[in-house]
Amino acid sequence: MNELATHVLTEWYIANRHHAYPSKQCVAEMAEKGHVTTAQVSKWFANKRRR
Repeated sequence: MNELATHVLTEWYIANRHHAYPSKQCVAEMAEKGHVTTAQVSKWFANKRRR
């Protein structure tokens, strides 16, 4: 995952850490902003919530 994607996802996670489950629309928007796939975004959030 590239730095831009990591930054976008981390910012969203920090702002929404009490309910870190983005909607499908949010996942799609973050994927587009970070130039990654929606699957990568979903996997990143799954891993982040576990750790």
